Amino acid sequence: MLNPLQCPRAYQAVDHVISEITYTTRKKLTDNDQSMDENKKCLSIVDYDPAQLFVNELRTSYNDQAEFFHDEFGGLTVGVLWKPSTHKHGNIDYVKIIDQWNLLGTGIIKEIRTFPERWC
Repeated sequence: MLNPLQCPRAYQAVDHVISEITYTTRKKLTDNDQSMDENKKCLSIVDYDPAQLFVNELRTSYNDQAEFFHDEFGGLTVGVLWKPSTHKHGNIDYVKIIDQWNLLGTGIIKEIRTFPERWC
C-alpha cells in the first residue's frame, strides 16, 4: 500500500475515504507541523507524481521478473505478478527482491503485503 500523501491523484479515486485527501487536507497536515518554516509549509508542484515515478522505476528495473499494476488515478496499491520465466531460473530470493522494492520506495510505500503461498 502506498502513502496517500505521496499520491497527488488520490483525490480522483472513487473510494470516499481516499477522496478526502485533497489539497486542503495536505495543507492542514503541513500547517500542524510547527517545525516547518512559514515559507515552506505548502507548495503545489505541478506534474510531479512520486507514486507513478516509483511504479515506472519498478517496471523499468524489474520488467524481466514481474509485472506491475497500478491505477494512476488515485490508486494506493501496486499489484505485482511474478512472470512464469522467473520461476524457471532456479532459486530466486523473493524476499530480497521485495526488500529492494521497499528500499526504492522509501517514503512512498506505507506497507507491503505478500502472499508467499502463491509464489510458486
